[in-house]
Amino acid sequence: MKSKSRFLSHSLRTRITITMLCVILAALAVTTILSAVFIRRTESQKSDKLLQMLCVSGQRSLDYYFDSVQNAVTKVTSFAEEDLDSVDSEEQLTAAAEQVERGNYDLDLAYDDDDELGRLTRSFKNLSDTVKEHISDLHGQVFLDALTKVKNKGALSNYLSEIQKCIDSGTEEQAFAVGVFDCDNLKLINDRYGHDKGDIYLKKAAHTICEVFKHSPVFRMGGDEFAVILENEDYMNRDALLEQFDMTAEKINEAAAEPWKQANLSKGVAVFEPSEDSAVTDVMKRADQLMYENKRERKKQRLQ
Repeated sequence: MKSKSRFLSHSLRTRITITMLCVILAALAVTTILSAVFIRRTESQKSDKLLQMLCVSGQRSLDYYFDSVQNAVTKVTSFAEEDLDSVDSEEQLTAAAEQVERGNYDLDLAYDDDDELGRLTRSFKNLSDTVKEHISDLHGQVFLDALTKVKNKGALSNYLSEIQKCIDSGTEEQAFAVGVFDCDNLKLINDRYGHDKGDIYLKKAAHTICEVFKHSPVFRMGGDEFAVILENEDYMNRDALLEQFDMTAEKINEAAAEPWKQANLSKGVAVFEPSEDSAVTDVMKRADQLMYENKRERKKQRLQ
């Protein structure tokens, strides 16, 4: 009984020991597995963080690289555009010089940078404007009568040529009249009082014509003859203006203390008739004839 009891005691202890060993081994296994999982998760998190850090760093590097490339491209483009602008400006300056050579001084040079080409452009523009101003003054002097300061015969010829072009084109109906004026007794005043007094006489005549026909170009054709081209408002009011001219001349003559201060003018006005006049010279001839008729009538009146 005692030996059986000992055997049972040893068997139970063995079982308990084996069970404990199994439990310990199981615990160790579970702990190992948990540790492995934990380590793997930790390493995985570290790897993810490391990978994330690498991605962020890589993205920053790529952004910096692309920004650098973009800046380089922008600079190159800017330089290219400046070169193209310079080329365009040089071409514009060359074209402007060719225009000036042809006599066209109305230039549009927009380049105004503070560089050698810009300074050259501004100097060229100033020179062109100065030349244009001088040519305009010379042009005015060429077509201006030096004594009376009205337009001269050359200006009249140009003006009539432009009217003739309009007549020939037939694009629109022409409505104008030509007035021819002649100073009476200019030779007598020159011979009796001197040419200086004759000049005063001519200037008084020109002033009187301009005062009445304010909206019409006045020309001195030479010697003692003047011409007026009546258009627009003066053309429409030509009859009233002719009456006004007679009254104005009469007042001047009544107030004049000397013969050379008077305004004695014979006149003739002819209207353009499209059905009869094929040229503006036809109107001029008719006005001239009417002026001589008026001169004869005025002479008769003085002799009576």
